[in-house]
Amino acid sequence: LLAPALQRLGEDGLRQQALAGGYRLCDWREGGAQLAGQPVVQIAASGAMIPEACAAAAYLWQEGVAANVLNLTSPRLLFEAWRATHGQAHHSPLFDWLIPPAERKAPIITVQDGSSHSLAWLGSVFGAPVTPLGVDEFGQSGGRADLYRHFQIDWEAIADAAFDAVEG
Repeated sequence: LLAPALQRLGEDGLRQQALAGGYRLCDWREGGAQLAGQPVVQIAASGAMIPEACAAAAYLWQEGVAANVLNLTSPRLLFEAWRATHGQAHHSPLFDWLIPPAERKAPIITVQDGSSHSLAWLGSVFGAPVTPLGVDEFGQSGGRADLYRHFQIDWEAIADAAFDAVEG
């Protein structure tokens, strides 16, 4: 999964972005030239949800949606950087490496195997709509695939949320 980002960013660039809190793991341009001018959606994920997010992006590319996957290596660092701007990120180059200015209003789907609301602040950075996906109830047991499907954090649920976001 890392090879395209490593090629695009280089080892030093990737390291710098990962240490800053996140990097664009999958860029919609990797899905092909036919995605130029199509609706853009950001899928922000971390940890165990990265493979699901990448699978959703690949499917979305096939369906004509320009999806990016943002690997949030440290949501806390990103949140602290945003808070340091006093919520004025739309007037600064904050997170330009992650979400370029031309894509700042694109909907964001956040997904993690934790509380859905903990990444929902990302929409406030640039005033973009957010659909937060995550685990908001506890006590279930089962296999990984079954639990991801139950909590609607599998690649299909991520793709469905992206379709809803770009159509709405």
